[in-house]
Amino acid sequence: MGSGYSKQPKLTSDLIIHKEVMLNIIQSIADGVMVINRTGDIILVNQALCRILEMDQDRILGKGWGELFIADEANLDFAQVVVDVIQKNQVHYNREVCYASPSAKTKELIANTSLLREDDGDIIGVVAVFKDVTELKGLHRREVELLRQSRMLYDENKEGLDRIARAVAHEVRNPVTAIGGLAHRLLKEESPNSRGAAYLKRIVDGAKSLERIVEQVRLYSEIPRPSITEVQLDKWLKEFLSDYRGRAEQQAVRITLNLDQHIKVRLDHTLMHMALGHIVENALDSMPAGGEFTVDLKAETGWAVVDFSDTGRGMEKSEIPYLFDPFYTTKADSVGMSLAISRRILAEHFAEIKAKSTPGKGSEFTVRLPLAPDQA
Repeated sequence: MGSGYSKQPKLTSDLIIHKEVMLNIIQSIADGVMVINRTGDIILVNQALCRILEMDQDRILGKGWGELFIADEANLDFAQVVVDVIQKNQVHYNREVCYASPSAKTKELIANTSLLREDDGDIIGVVAVFKDVTELKGLHRREVELLRQSRMLYDENKEGLDRIARAVAHEVRNPVTAIGGLAHRLLKEESPNSRGAAYLKRIVDGAKSLERIVEQVRLYSEIPRPSITEVQLDKWLKEFLSDYRGRAEQQAVRITLNLDQHIKVRLDHTLMHMALGHIVENALDSMPAGGEFTVDLKAETGWAVVDFSDTGRGMEKSEIPYLFDPFYTTKADSVGMSLAISRRILAEHFAEIKAKSTPGKGSEFTVRLPLAPDQA
């Protein structure tokens, strides 16, 4: 008797401590927590919920759920959260809901509600957890809008450049060809060392330069829509790079491949060969007396990432923002369309390309391709 009596205060003390610990845990949760009893009265809330609802605990505790929210026309959808979990008799219920706060702000919440039951199955209440995602949703909407505007500007710029490119390709090609042809014919009739021959040779060389520009612009304006097939990217890259090994050996450039296997993407073989080929050719151009060319392939969340790095001449930081612009080049004999063509082809594949470089040390181009649907 005495032994049982002495254990009772300790049991009561343990229960009190346990209750205090649970209350402290609930108060420390970052999301709003509310417990409603079987009669619909709110019997427990934490400080996070008070901040979300913009109400003091005294205004909430002991009040009925319907009294606070169902009678409020602005919050009928919010009030329905608890009604739904009871009517649908669901153990776990999750949905997004809007809440009109007393300060007239509309908050976007994710509500997780669940029924509380006795051991015999009788419902004794509802627990609801509310996460405020207003800021997150706002950021997402702004990001989507920025992406939409960015894509719209890109499409407008591309369309304008396409019109210019088509005009150059069709309207300039014939006169340039005629000028070059006539100048070449007249050159044959001149004495090789005469002043007239020198002038005509400059005209012929200029016409050839213009013809190269017209041809590059034509290629840019006539890039077709990709014909997509799924490939295992490491195998595709090995086959693609085999076309450049001969030139690399002639220049004493060593090609190193670090390719993760079983990464799948969807691409147009011909167009992607052209796009990445320009990157490889630029790298080899920058290493006429030998060097290292490394290709790395790995998978990141949703993306296949291919890095092309060389130990060539490198570029100034000020040049990087203009690398992919049409007609931008640092080479005397280049048109400056190759990387613009690469970026356009990659954009058609929903891919990205970035570059970084250090003068005297080399350059690195990073291409990010979306993974095939079964790997994304």
